[in-house]
Amino acid sequence: MRKECKTIIDTYTRASSSAHASRRLKHFAATILLVCAPWCAAAPARMLVVSANDQASGYAGNMFVRPGARPGGVTVVDFSASPVRAWHVEGVPCSVIGPPSCVAVSADGGEILVSAAMQPDPDDAGKLRTDSRVTRLRPGANGWARAGEIEVGAQVSGIAFSRDAKRAWVALRAEGAVGLVGLRDDGMQVKGKWTFATGADSLSDIELSPDERTAFATLHTTATLLVLRVEADGALVEKQRLQLPRGAYHIGFLPDGKRALVGCTVDDVMCVLEEHDGAWRIRETIPTGRTPEGVFISPDGRWVAVTCFDGANMLIKNNLWFGQPSRVYIYSVNKDGAIKREQSLDLKNVLQGAAFTADSRTLVAGQFGEGNLRVFQLKEGAWSDSGLTIEIPGQSAALTATRN
Repeated sequence: MRKECKTIIDTYTRASSSAHASRRLKHFAATILLVCAPWCAAAPARMLVVSANDQASGYAGNMFVRPGARPGGVTVVDFSASPVRAWHVEGVPCSVIGPPSCVAVSADGGEILVSAAMQPDPDDAGKLRTDSRVTRLRPGANGWARAGEIEVGAQVSGIAFSRDAKRAWVALRAEGAVGLVGLRDDGMQVKGKWTFATGADSLSDIELSPDERTAFATLHTTATLLVLRVEADGALVEKQRLQLPRGAYHIGFLPDGKRALVGCTVDDVMCVLEEHDGAWRIRETIPTGRTPEGVFISPDGRWVAVTCFDGANMLIKNNLWFGQPSRVYIYSVNKDGAIKREQSLDLKNVLQGAAFTADSRTLVAGQFGEGNLRVFQLKEGAWSDSGLTIEIPGQSAALTATRN
């Protein structure tokens, strides 16, 4: 690769309808293509981090629709390369609405799925409408590209891949349901849909246990966890309903499959769940920062990162969070299962997703409103800013990573 090819992208400008911004965006795309074409022609990397980039929404206390709103995009970053390489794909519908799990990548990095809960309303500028599309991306000789799109159901949100990447389960927030998508080389197909609640319950996230025999789904507004049995054909059968603290939202399983974490955005806690005699129960609730948007577990099971709004969108001056930054709270996981807060990392603007690389030594967080990804590294048992910031064309709504 030629030395002059820059891999830390510095040509991005935030979305705008101006001609100057359009020229900058075209130059950005050309730069990424130059950098990443050699990588994409090779076998899929094992240290990928993927960001779903919202290009329609913003935060100024409350959420608003940006002028010149666009459908969205995806950025793929290869952390196994030295220097780090990145690739961007435009025109991929996605939305910050919902938990930071609207993007999923297969274990080998060969498949990416992105869901779009909401999209700009073409008939009413400044408003969003419900979307139902899931977009597929695959690598090829000329780089990452869209490889299909399918309508699954109203407000598609959290996505969970099967290990062989032949199936994916998708949360349908506005239907209280979960859809199953089958993936073949020649296309995608909706294989089934199971309704467990109403749209008002807001079934927001879906996650599979490591052995793929159990799935969890959160009912956000009714603070309920659905424990589902996964049948051999991918069908879901309800086994248990567990009441959680208010705002049950984003889910993560620990590698042993016997414990799981759920972030609860209203009560500002992380709920630790464990299996006991075939049923799931709450082991403990751990305080977090304000609005724990996502809970992310390192592949080795030793670390948990919780992304919290804290004071990022707080406008009430006498509130204790006012003026404080957003933060990623880092917890360690001991062999006996004890989870302990170790440190917090200050970030800028509103936080959505985060992701650990496959070696569990790099943590990437998306700064929604800054239009970039911040990169942290594990050194001598502590996490610190690496000094690397990756600009993206949009705002990171969700992050995910390949796992070994």
